[in-house]
Amino acid sequence: MKGYYRLFQSRQILSHSYPFAYYMFGEELVENEMTQREREIKQNLFEDQQQQLETNTERLSMFLETPFDEFAENKVVEMRLKIITLSAVIDNFCKKLYECIDNDLLVHLRFNHTISPYQSSGAVKASELAGDFPKDVNF
Repeated sequence: MKGYYRLFQSRQILSHSYPFAYYMFGEELVENEMTQREREIKQNLFEDQQQQLETNTERLSMFLETPFDEFAENKVVEMRLKIITLSAVIDNFCKKLYECIDNDLLVHLRFNHTISPYQSSGAVKASELAGDFPKDVNF
């Protein structure tokens, strides 16, 4: 199930990365923030990270679509290991994309912009935040 979760999470991150890139590297939003050359360098860096995440996400999708019931047990174990390994690789690429945005792109803008840090396990659940509230409060 973690493979499916990682696939969902990485596709969600990718779906948000395309509009981010459109505005980040467009002419209007940051035209006075950096030179054309700086923008091209940062765009190439970002698009490289994005492409690596996209490629590996599609590989994971391909592995997860495999009809395992047709394989011998040793082949199923082999595919399972590939899925586990690729899930870890994708997790690392998600983290790198977040770091690229936070440390290489947003930090150089005139106004302070930040994004939520990447969490491998997803966003903090509201129920986990409820620990500070009185026990008689229901969520």
